[in-house]
Order: sequence, then structure tokens, then C-alpha cells
Amino acid sequence: MQAMRWGEVTVDMCPTCSGLLVGQAALARLLLQLATDLMSEVDPAAPWPAVPDSGGLAGCPRCGAPTEHDGYMGMRAVMIDRCGKCRGVWIDPSELGVMAMMYARNELRRTEAYEKSRAARKEQAHRFDLISLSNAVSISLASHMLSFDPY
Repeated sequence: MQAMRWGEVTVDMCPTCSGLLVGQAALARLLLQLATDLMSEVDPAAPWPAVPDSGGLAGCPRCGAPTEHDGYMGMRAVMIDRCGKCRGVWIDPSELGVMAMMYARNELRRTEAYEKSRAARKEQAHRFDLISLSNAVSISLASHMLSFDPY
């Protein structure tokens, strides 16, 4: 394994197959770095074709412990190997780009959902303000009518 820097993240690369071993905590930072550049190019509605899977690793390249073979983001489009002992994630060379696009798509969808929710909350607050104003006018009018003495 050969250690290399990718932005602010250190990854271990296999010189034979170009696979990457990165810590689980560092993986999110790495994907965010890659996804930031992809945000303007990713279609949030596009389906992802599955990346061919080479199968699970028998043992972690870093510590030799057994690995778990899971779908990235709970999907089977990209299968990754995670080590529960050293918390490393093994990524085949073809998987990192697709993972970064999936991450970018997820961020775009999350931002879009937040903006819709924010607009809905703003509209609801505006309606509440109108109702509150209407109620205040009604109460004021009623109190004036009750205090009105025509004699």
C-alpha cells in the first residue's frame, strides 16, 4: 500500500490494482471534496447503473480482519468492503467516481428538499401572520362595537 494525499484526506492506494483504502470518517470528507466539483454536472433524477463488483475481500488490506461487503448508501449500485476493526473502507478504482456522483446527487436532493421546506415554512408563516392580523382586527372591532354607546 502506498499512502497518498487527496486534498485534505490521506488514502492508501494499492500499486497493483489502484484500489483505495480510506478511513470511514475520512471517506465522507473525500466524497464531499469530489462531489463539490460535480454538483453543477449531476442530474439529481438520473438513475445509476450498477458498477461491476469484483466480490468481497477476504480480509482487510490494512489489518487483515474480515470485512463486510455492503452497498454504498444502502444501494447495490456500488458495493464496498468495510473493516469493523480498523474502520477502513476498500474502494475499487471504478467505484470512487460513481460514489462521488451519488454523494453529489444526494446533496443536491437534500438542498432541494430543504429549499422547498423553507419556502413552505415561509408561506405558512405568512398565512399565520394574515390569520393573526385578521383575528386582531376582529377582536378590535368587536371590542369597539361592545363599547359603543349610541345614547
